[in-house]
Amino acid sequence: MTERWPEFMTVPTAAAYIDGSESLVRKLIKEQGLPTVLLGGRARRIPRQALDAYLEKKMAGPVTAAQVVPGLRVSRSGRSPW
Repeated sequence: MTERWPEFMTVPTAAAYIDGSESLVRKLIKEQGLPTVLLGGRARRIPRQALDAYLEKKMAGPVTAAQVVPGLRVSRSGRSPW
């Protein structure tokens, strides 16, 4: 059975959707401009489409060894110096 995610999500639901923390979702809203929909008062929802776009953007480029292991040095031959 396929799990169905809502079109508009609360912060906890959005965190589960991207397999991250609630603080990460709040940071994305505050610092990265992740769109939200204001329902009234302080109630906000995050569109699933915005989360999908964020995930797509994060996966868009190739990953280098230095990004996975900061400080890793690779020789010009492409082999590890160790």
